Amino acid sequence: MSPPQTALLDGLFIEPNQGFFTVPEQDGVMTKSTQSQHDWTIFKQRLLARQAELQQEVDSAEDELEASSRDGAQEPEDTAQLAEAKEVRQAEVARDRQELDSIGRALDRLARGVYGLCVRCGNPIDLERLKARPESTHCLQCKEELEAAAAR
Repeated sequence: MSPPQTALLDGLFIEPNQGFFTVPEQDGVMTKSTQSQHDWTIFKQRLLARQAELQQEVDSAEDELEASSRDGAQEPEDTAQLAEAKEVRQAEVARDRQELDSIGRALDRLARGVYGLCVRCGNPIDLERLKARPESTHCLQCKEELEAAAAR
């Protein structure tokens, strides 16, 4: 008798505590992915390390921004340069926060057992894509389709 399966998405299943998921093929035959629990551990470590690094950068940048708000510039040229530098730093913090959010969502998907599956089509995301961008939520085909639609 096969172990119980929990449905994730239409036609996609994960076998509890097994570290792999099954995907129906076109002929209806279920196949197991090649992703192992060990793979996810490596990705989780990378995501957590990047999350810690980014959080430290954001905290440091916010401290800098707060300090620059307290320090007043004397000359009008200095004021303009400081304002420009502050805008650049704020944009960097916003970008880092966005990446932190993406990492948080990836860690949530890991905890729920759906990491590595495209959120659009449900197919496995290529391992090489996850290695390059561990927070990826779309397979390459869906990502390209989304980018093409956005460009129109």
